[in-house]
Amino acid sequence: MYKLLPFTALVLYTTFVCAQPGEIYKVQVGEMLPAKAIYTLPEFTSGTVTMRNGSVSRGLFNFNCFTGAMQFINTKGDTLEIADPGLIKTIQIDTFTFYYDKFYLQQVFNAGAYKIAVRQVLEELPDKITGGLGSGDISSADASEYSFVTFYGKHPLHADRNISVRKAVRYYIGDGYYNFIKADKKAFTDLFFRKRLAIEDFVKKNKTDFTNKNDLEKLLQFCLQ
Repeated sequence: MYKLLPFTALVLYTTFVCAQPGEIYKVQVGEMLPAKAIYTLPEFTSGTVTMRNGSVSRGLFNFNCFTGAMQFINTKGDTLEIADPGLIKTIQIDTFTFYYDKFYLQQVFNAGAYKIAVRQVLEELPDKITGGLGSGDISSADASEYSFVTFYGKHPLHADRNISVRKAVRYYIGDGYYNFIKADKKAFTDLFFRKRLAIEDFVKKNKTDFTNKNDLEKLLQFCLQ
């Protein structure tokens, strides 16, 4: 279920400051990405992993936005990550709930059997992107969708040039079977087909922003009325 991380440098981090989505970090040549940019939680926190077969594991967990992996610390102080995440049903860390459907998602709202969740990634911000931590050229037109998630595990944590990064989120909607799709108008009309016309009208009248948590919550609540 667990495997050792290739990034041995990660075990050096012991104290964290929680990063907020959108917060920008400037990393100079040769510097390491700051822990507060890498991790979701300010420190490794007690949590429970429930597998689809009903088995349960407990430990100290934190989500790593750089590697895209859920990590934990064992009794020897080693930083490990969960292998075979597709077998996970839920991960509960303090008051936070995580799921896995091709990648990890953190629940930010739920109503009935449905959930709004976010995928957390790191983005590089310069106008002209010449790659991440040693990656190839990427045009500025692609900047909004570019993130380190595209090459997890393939590059060192040290910057080979001056870069600016930020933690960003992508919103998804999930059903009662833990299947998640990008939260856009099509996702809602597909999930609630019988209310398709009403949903389209609601989105138009309320100018629903599908990148805004509150707007997504209101739309989901409307769909369940």
